[in-house]
Amino acid sequence: LHILVSIARAQGAKVVLSSFATLNDPALDYFNPEVFSQLSERQKTEVYALMHFTPGLTSKAIFDGINVYNDTLRKVALQEQTGWVDNASQVPHADKYFLDRVHFTKEGAARMAENFLPVVLEQLKVSTAD
Repeated sequence: LHILVSIARAQGAKVVLSSFATLNDPALDYFNPEVFSQLSERQKTEVYALMHFTPGLTSKAIFDGINVYNDTLRKVALQEQTGWVDNASQVPHADKYFLDRVHFTKEGAARMAENFLPVVLEQLKVSTAD
């Protein structure tokens, strides 16, 4: 990630990193029957699909990995002094925002754009001050 940021900057780009937003909240215990019963049908289907596409991993390992990934992105953004958008916490884990576990609906894309806009504008402002 540090190298990618350096490559982008070497070409004159301003960098904004973002955490990974998903339909399923990585903080939930999906094998808790009470938690599972409160999920939408899409969320249930996507948990099953996730387990199918990542055989050998538990849901806890998968969601812990997403949390580690997002934390790593945040740390790199701080170290590299890039823009940072925590979309994982700003985009609700709701059907309205996702077509599946990772692809956005029109509302989800709009929410992402709203989250990115102030950070991108700040990066551009810093750029013109340089």
